[in-house]
Amino acid sequence: MLRAIGLAPLAIEWLNGPTSALLSLTAVALWSFFGLGVLTYLSGLSTVSEEVVEAAKLDGAGFWRLLAYIIMPLMKPVIGYWAVLCTSGILIWMFPLIYALTKGGPGTATVLPEFLVFTTTFQFLDRGLGAAIGMALFLFVALVSAFVVRRMYVEGAQKK
Repeated sequence: MLRAIGLAPLAIEWLNGPTSALLSLTAVALWSFFGLGVLTYLSGLSTVSEEVVEAAKLDGAGFWRLLAYIIMPLMKPVIGYWAVLCTSGILIWMFPLIYALTKGGPGTATVLPEFLVFTTTFQFLDRGLGAAIGMALFLFVALVSAFVVRRMYVEGAQKK
């Protein structure tokens, strides 16, 4: 179809190429998370007080200053929540997409940790190694999430 409309350079095997498969999988994941991200940020923006924004505009704040010094600090909990969600999502929630689209292929181009847990445990029947990889993945995601949450709340408390 891409060749028919004159976009021949884009007519590659998106899920069969070793370099393009992971990028294609990431694009599908981003597209699937996009709606939740929009809802999350819109709900966070709805909590920003209009009086604060109007006061900043009256004080002469332009768009970029308003964004950097008013909106972003007020949206810090939402940004932290979304950072934790995306980090854990990329590390844990990609399994259904990998299994449905590529089954880890071509070769091992799209084998991410959670798919490695599955293949090790159920395909190679090494339940001990699969459990060890799963626990390592859990600890990594928990540490990253704890770091982001700690940074979000500790820095916020120090500034007050």
